[in-house]
Amino acid sequence: MWGILKQHLHTRVDGVLRVTGQKGCALFGPYIDLPAGHYTVTVILSGKTSGRVRMDISADQGNRVIAARDFNLSTTWKRKLVLCADVAEDISLFEVRLFTDTGARLDIAAIRITITRPPLKMATRFRAMLGKGMTYSGAGITSA
Repeated sequence: MWGILKQHLHTRVDGVLRVTGQKGCALFGPYIDLPAGHYTVTVILSGKTSGRVRMDISADQGNRVIAARDFNLSTTWKRKLVLCADVAEDISLFEVRLFTDTGARLDIAAIRITITRPPLKMATRFRAMLGKGMTYSGAGITSA
């Protein structure tokens, strides 16, 4: 499941997670095991955004960072934060983390995790685990 590390980093407003001003880890999760493949994580934003954030994809409860990227929210293209990673082996306790700098402001409308170009033998297994993708919204995780 998705988690919120510190309650003071966000509030829920009209079905989105609003993150304002505090420095820290605003989002983490979902802690699931996934097969090898090429992953794309997309954080869909809504409303006004500003500041800087760092997103990473990690495994083993954050002990192994697979990919990371810094974003300037003032110049984010198409209201999306996108991070891709090629993973050669199965992932244990997969999670996406979003770290905010002081003064960062963003509204998170959804988070999508998709796999593209999975190893053929893993494609069926992945679909059974996640369906076509996974979306997080204020109501929780739903399969697409």
